[in-house]
Amino acid sequence: MLKKKEIEENHKMRIFDNDTLEFLSKCHYSIPFILFIPVVILFFSKSIMLGLSFTMSIIIFIIAFLAWTLFEYFAHANLLHTFSRRLGMNNFLQKSHTRHHDFPHDDTRVVLSPLVSIPGAFLFYFIFISTMGKVYGCCFFSGFVSGYLIYDLVHYNVHHKNFKWRWFQVLKRHHLMHHFKYPEKNFGLSTTIWDKLFKTVK
Repeated sequence: MLKKKEIEENHKMRIFDNDTLEFLSKCHYSIPFILFIPVVILFFSKSIMLGLSFTMSIIIFIIAFLAWTLFEYFAHANLLHTFSRRLGMNNFLQKSHTRHHDFPHDDTRVVLSPLVSIPGAFLFYFIFISTMGKVYGCCFFSGFVSGYLIYDLVHYNVHHKNFKWRWFQVLKRHHLMHHFKYPEKNFGLSTTIWDKLFKTVK
């Protein structure tokens, strides 16, 4: 971990020697919303067009949104911290996440790069469609992607804004404790509930 002064002075340093990979690893915070808000609307509408009632669509959407928060917790704790570390420092996930910890003020890497989010979206779409069928799968996919967008929105803002809302201050403190004091605790970002449930909260 770098000291705060070093973080502030070097927050735009590159990760990758390869220029293409370096470019693809960066992402303006608006990009996920430009890419995925139409996806959410399209697949939620599609599930209704395929015969799902509006009430059931809302219920499935909320369940999927909550499912994202659980996935987010386990992905952060196990994929980004445990599994990627075991692969060594040269893999994309480890380099990107370690860099974010060392330079959290770099606003070009505070949201997920399309290099990861687009393949991930295709993967989850096919998982949901193949396990739930097209009607339920489309709706679940739209809720899951919405959860991801809220994650990116919260992540950007806890690093770069200081809204006075109590819930926001709770999430901000929770996440910054993960960055600066307890990197093996406080893995949840959209909510603190899973850290409390799995006893990883500080």
